[in-house]
Amino acid sequence: MPTIKKYAFVLDAEGKRLDPTIEQNAWRLVRQHKARLVSKFPMVKTFSRESQFADRYYALIGSSGHVEGLDDAQRVMQGKHWFRGQLQLRGSLVLTTGGDTANKREDWNISKNHANDAVCITDLKPENVDVEEWSIKPMRRKSKAGVDEVCGFRHRDYVTYTYRNGETHTGYVTAMYPDKNQLNFQSPTKHCKRVNALKTRLLWRFNKIYWLKCA
Repeated sequence: MPTIKKYAFVLDAEGKRLDPTIEQNAWRLVRQHKARLVSKFPMVKTFSRESQFADRYYALIGSSGHVEGLDDAQRVMQGKHWFRGQLQLRGSLVLTTGGDTANKREDWNISKNHANDAVCITDLKPENVDVEEWSIKPMRRKSKAGVDEVCGFRHRDYVTYTYRNGETHTGYVTAMYPDKNQLNFQSPTKHCKRVNALKTRLLWRFNKIYWLKCA
């Protein structure tokens, strides 16, 4: 029995009709957020705005050829090759691998973590390995809450609060209640709800990203 291929209708970001594509490929683009589903029966999908710039960047990295099902992986490797060349134009570039860091960790008898891997990459054995680890918390999309500020605090402010029993918690503001002058904030150990905003202390205002110290 012959295999029946199902195709999806494709529109660009401006609504212009493009060549149909295999339905399986269409679902892959939807899962990768490169396109969105308009209609399921018949299947119609539209590309995100990033597709408008695809040819420009493909030309920049020298992307050519076509391997069915491997397009994304192909362009990632081509992009890495292009980026490596750009870095070499600006200075000395030495590539390391997981094997390099693993051997140094074993020789220096240190545990595996991102900070220690960074130390190993330098190839300079330190007198002690006591590097604190930090992670970057990106700023999420703008809050849809109708409240902009309570007692000077805003959403995503990094705050600290001490309860009557002496427990102190630190985290970022997730909700505000102007009628009661209260805040909710999320700490690594507890979701603190409806705490007194007047007794809360601001540590840092979250404008773009902040560095969060790992436990």
